[in-house]
Amino acid sequence: MPKEDEHIEVKKKGDEDVLEKKVDIGLEEPIDVVDDEDVIEIEPFLTQRPHVRPARRKRASVYLSTPFTTLPKRSLTSTTSTSESEAIVYDPMHKILDVHLDRLRAWITDKRTDDELRETFHGKKSKAFFRDLFMCRRWLSDEHLDALFLFIRLKIKAAGIPSSQNFTTADTIFMRILVSKWPLYKECIKENRPFDWDEEYRLVDYVVGSKVDFQDPWASVDYVYSPFNVHGNHWVLLCLDLVSCQVKVWDSLPSLTTAEEMTNILLPIRQLVPKLLDSTGFFDRRGRSSTYKEPWPVVIVDSIPLQRNNCDCGVFAIKYFEYIAAGVGLDTLCQENMSYFRKQLAFQVWTNTPMY
Repeated sequence: MPKEDEHIEVKKKGDEDVLEKKVDIGLEEPIDVVDDEDVIEIEPFLTQRPHVRPARRKRASVYLSTPFTTLPKRSLTSTTSTSESEAIVYDPMHKILDVHLDRLRAWITDKRTDDELRETFHGKKSKAFFRDLFMCRRWLSDEHLDALFLFIRLKIKAAGIPSSQNFTTADTIFMRILVSKWPLYKECIKENRPFDWDEEYRLVDYVVGSKVDFQDPWASVDYVYSPFNVHGNHWVLLCLDLVSCQVKVWDSLPSLTTAEEMTNILLPIRQLVPKLLDSTGFFDRRGRSSTYKEPWPVVIVDSIPLQRNNCDCGVFAIKYFEYIAAGVGLDTLCQENMSYFRKQLAFQVWTNTPMY
């Protein structure tokens, strides 16, 4: 377990630790948050989108009125006469006090409120959502992976971590749509007719940044991270490396899938991603030759922490993404910390409180 965070102060009220601070995130009721002395105001996210399809109306993104507009920051200290600020350090092991985790555990285990929904930055979540994330040996669903990839991406970008990569994310929906188009694409190739990418606006919207909650155009980033389900029962982390034009895989259980099998499973992505990018003018803007439009090779990343059970692949995929995107070493990413990571992730979403 991580060490106690010296910056967190818990106020006393009688003999009980309590949380006194509230943050208004535009919900009907305020959400309790940890009273952390390292909280300062930051500017809201920019929301400008490329001028792509003005006729298509979009609903307002929920995160614009969420805690990402008031993100906890590390305290600033004056070390020289010029009052230089201490460098921001991102800690994926950020300590949450047991007294706070006990509040979430009590809510999860209270059968009287099993039907209660919790308002979060990602819409309303059921108690089952938090229970399966919080408790050990529970399978994480698409909903967990999509919500947490978005949560972590917004948190890292809002915090302005100097070591972070220039990245964005896709979700399980993008990957499912892409794979579902594979038979139609093969049919077009067989019949020597073009595949109409203009009709695939749902995929194009991700790439050009006109998709709600995915407003980073891929032409402006170097890496796109996404969860991906293998065999219907195993999560891995995919990275579309837009610099080297490769599909990289972080697999916490490599014994389940050989490199050859993984390459075949990812064939639709390897083939269709470069074609999708080409349809949006990505390679022209990057000054790349036509060779980058060919099927991309698969790189299985090795020498990474691995799981030692059959239920934490989702947590490993989430944490691989968080550590790598933030530019943090993997020293603390291990099986022993998975139980804490589950609780830490669940608490942040439950309280709408990004922490690092």
